[in-house]
Amino acid sequence: MGAKLTVREGQTAVFINKGQLADVFKPGMYTLETDNMPILSTLM
Repeated sequence: MGAKLTVREGQTAVFINKGQLADVFKPGMYTLETDNMPILSTLM
């Protein structure tokens, strides 16, 4: 089971890796895992 991310209405969550935009999340609930988000394996 991965980490949970909740993005509220009117917000956007972004992951930045080495100054580059890695991923964008719109409002909703997400489970962050290396399987569905390979960039996590390089950040953790």
